Amino acid sequence: MKHFRRHTNPNPRDPVPLIRDFFRQAKDQRSHSQLLTSRDYATIREILKARSHRRFNSQSIANLLLAIAYHHTQWRFLPRDLPAQLWSAIAQNIERFNPQGIANTLWALATMGVRRQELEAQGLNDRLMGAVHHNAEQFNPQNVTNTLWTFATLSVKWEELEAQELNDCLLNAVHRNADQLNPQGIVNTLWALATMGMRWQELEVRELSDRLLEAVRYNVSRFKAQEITNALWAFATLSVRWKKLETQGLNDRLLDAVHHNTEQLNPQGIVNTLWALATMGVRWRELEVRELTDRLLEAVRYNASRFKSREIANTLWALATLSVRRGNMEAQGLRDRLLGAVHHNVERFNPQDIANALWGLATMGMKWPELEAQGLSDRLLEAVHRNAEQLNPQQIANTLWALAMMTVSWEYLQEQRLDQLLLNLINQNANQFSLEESTQIVWGAYWFDIPPPSEILLKVSHMDPPRSSHLHRRVASILSAQTPIKNEFFIQNCLYVDICIPRKRLVIEVDGPYHMPAKDEFKERLLRKLGYTVERVSYRDRDGDKLEERINAIVDRYQLNRPHRKERRFLGTRVGQRLAEKKEKSPTKRYHG
Repeated sequence: MKHFRRHTNPNPRDPVPLIRDFFRQAKDQRSHSQLLTSRDYATIREILKARSHRRFNSQSIANLLLAIAYHHTQWRFLPRDLPAQLWSAIAQNIERFNPQGIANTLWALATMGVRRQELEAQGLNDRLMGAVHHNAEQFNPQNVTNTLWTFATLSVKWEELEAQELNDCLLNAVHRNADQLNPQGIVNTLWALATMGMRWQELEVRELSDRLLEAVRYNVSRFKAQEITNALWAFATLSVRWKKLETQGLNDRLLDAVHHNTEQLNPQGIVNTLWALATMGVRWRELEVRELTDRLLEAVRYNASRFKSREIANTLWALATLSVRRGNMEAQGLRDRLLGAVHHNVERFNPQDIANALWGLATMGMKWPELEAQGLSDRLLEAVHRNAEQLNPQQIANTLWALAMMTVSWEYLQEQRLDQLLLNLINQNANQFSLEESTQIVWGAYWFDIPPPSEILLKVSHMDPPRSSHLHRRVASILSAQTPIKNEFFIQNCLYVDICIPRKRLVIEVDGPYHMPAKDEFKERLLRKLGYTVERVSYRDRDGDKLEERINAIVDRYQLNRPHRKERRFLGTRVGQRLAEKKEKSPTKRYHG
């Protein structure tokens, strides 16, 4: 090509002054820069024409790429003659990059939207990683942050960095620079590590977790809206639990940052914030105590009309997981806005979206007739139909569970031609459901009066009993003094109940502060279907004499007081009855109650 022949000019013009001026102008105008003009492109061409000049070096190409990136120019929109020349300039200088040069080059390429495949096609992927390896020991805070951010943006996975023996030198650079990271630096570092598939446990093993948490603690009061969102998202994706942040004294600071920034959250920001809080195990009650609930719901209300399909599905999932109840939504005038966002996006739902949306609606207490009234029922079932073949086991279980919780009937699903489709999905995946998913399938099957696969029944039948809460143990202690009870009783090999009195077919459930009312209601419907009566004891009854008064009321209502001596023998098995009768006939061994 002609433009390559011009590069052989034995006396090219010194490009350094041109690069310096072009770079300074782009940097100065970065915050309000405009797209490159024809004059700018002429300057770039003149610089690249002189890339054989002895003063054109690794810093030259790094600064040129930065200047182009500062103009918010996307690589794919560059004139057709420029990419090849830029690749050539990178290739001829790649082994001479200093720490800042390689970090800036990577950042500029990622910012311009260069894809990993393009680097591989140019034979530059491994060479760029080699330059990182060569310079990582001299990385400053910005260098290591930009490098990690670039790798994450290019969809590099942590395993690939391990294969290139880059993991150790990068983590060492993070360790060395952690206490100098600014707000954007610590957030981008956490975001990049999370995006590439790092796990918190590995950071703990490398003694990096505490240094990162300390950097967050130091910077969190200066976090902007996107920074607090990304920090929370990164913690959740790294599998950090909220209790861990509480023990580090970070929970209050993080929630303060959320409180400070909620009004500036965009649609993705509020969704990711809610998703992260829910994933880490925060409960709505804690947010109420911090006076955050109204602000978060107001941010949802403000952004709901702009939600994309993934955003509305994740919002419903997050609100339900946080234990937001239908009453909370209605009190904030949020129900119709959320359902409107579902209506707007349901045709674009993928498998995860439809499963999350149904599960979220059901868990918050929505009933199917309400969705019918909103013209949503048919659209939601169409989305299930459309995505059925791609549903994974968790999504299948959540979908069946949600439909059952919202009181859909099997006859209705037959009319919608969904019955056989769901049965086939359950049977095809019978060996792949987790214990929790298997439990959802069995509960749904009992509701719909359909037979669950034997593999699922077997798995559920071997389920360990749940741990009893302190309140549960108190209730059991008070109640057992008055009548025989079964604690953590397993009904039909699928339903654990807190306390059961089989002779009365009575179940007593002890509700803690984090119970999900819709789930409790569904379980209660199943128990009634199996012929049991259900009474509930709430954590609100635990203070003073309320607990004993509540239990005594149940005892009186169902006549649960221990039987007198003559009645007691009839509570046992027939063998026990005969033994009791035999003892009564023997004067020397007469039973005294």
